[in-house]
Parts: sequence; C-alpha cells; structure tokens
Amino acid sequence: MTLVEVLVAFTLLGLLSLGLVTALQTGVGAWRDSREALSLDRRIANANNLLHAELAGLVPVLAEPPPYRRGISRFPFFHGEPTEMRFVSSYSLEAGVRAGLRIVELSVISGDEGRRLILNELPYRGPRSVGVFALQSVPERTSFSGRRIIFTPVRARADSLIAADRLSFCRFSYLRYPREREAPGEWIPVWDDLQNVPVAVRLEMAPAAVEAGLQPVTITAQIRAEYAPQDPLQRLLRLIGR
Repeated sequence: MTLVEVLVAFTLLGLLSLGLVTALQTGVGAWRDSREALSLDRRIANANNLLHAELAGLVPVLAEPPPYRRGISRFPFFHGEPTEMRFVSSYSLEAGVRAGLRIVELSVISGDEGRRLILNELPYRGPRSVGVFALQSVPERTSFSGRRIIFTPVRARADSLIAADRLSFCRFSYLRYPREREAPGEWIPVWDDLQNVPVAVRLEMAPAAVEAGLQPVTITAQIRAEYAPQDPLQRLLRLIGR
C-alpha cells in the first residue's frame, strides 16, 4: 500500500464517520423535539380535564364573613372577575372526588413568555373559611343585586399549579340567569349576583406563539349546581315549580 492509498482510505473513513454522526444528531434532535411536544400535549390535555373537573364539581356553599367586617351578610360563595376566580369544589387535584371540599383559586399572572394561568387549592373548613375572602360590600347600580362584594386578590403560592403557560391572553366570563324566562343568558366579566352562582363559566385562552401540537383552547364548562335557599318553604316552592 502506498501513502496515497492510506490517505484516501482515512479520508473516506472520516467522511463516512461524519455522515453517521450527523445522522445520529439529527435523529436525537427529532426524538427530543417529539418527546417535548408529546409532554406539552399531555400537560395541556391534563390541564383542560382538570379545569373541567374543578368547575363541574362546584358546590354553592354559604360564606359567612367575620363579625368585624360589617355590612356583609351570608351569601352563596363565588368570586368571579376577568382574571380571578374563587369557588368551592368537590374535586381535588391530589385525590380526585374523595378528598372532600376544596377552595379553588384561579388567577392570570405574568410569566416569562406571556401570560400564565395558576391554580391554588385550599382546604374548606366551613362558611368562615370562605367568608374571610370578602372585604366589603359596595353599592353598584349596574349589578344584578344592586351591590357587589370586593374580595381579597388571589396570590401566587409556592405550591401553585401552572395550568396554562405562554399565553397571549386569558380571561374569564360568567353566564348569568336571564331576568326573564324566555330571554337568553348574558355573559358578564364580573359576577355580581349575591343570590346565585353562574350557570356556566368560560375560560378564553390563546397561545402567545403558534406551535405544533395541541394548543390551549377556550373552555366553557356548565355548572350543575344551584344555590338552594335555607328557608324550607322557599325550597318546597322551588321543587313544586320544577
């Protein structure tokens, strides 16, 4: 073998090795991208199912504000604003439907790459545990009840779950019972009815950037819970009316 033949053999071997390494890197990159896309799709699907389950398990409990907060009487607990929501649900993130009642908090905050939807769960320990969120009752002419309750803001916690991330926007709206029987329901950005809970809740979301795979979508969940008055006569009349 001459020196030229040896150099040609090493050159061909180097080119073949370079092609194999390039193909291996391309395959590993494609596998990594696919795994990340599948993981993101799984997280989005789980978040959608979780939000549906939390809203479907809404329980219209009575809230009893502390005695030092005057001017607020008992009311069916539901805190609904364009970017914040509080309610009591029979579904828990940790134990499903077997964990008892939980106070669910949803809030839209700023994230690293857009808006972020976070979820908190707190234990429910009776009417006082939800009444502490009510700060004051203020008159409002445009509201359904003539007054509106101001609640404490939802705070991000160390154990907050990021239900959706990298959003361009995320807002909530609430379907209110029509004032007349044959009239259509009305979607409102702030829940101001102190006698009922919403018929349905809508979570509108849009991603900040269009990517392959599943994307956060608008969720509209019907609430199958209705506040029942404490007066037995009123409860009986409602049942007869049905």
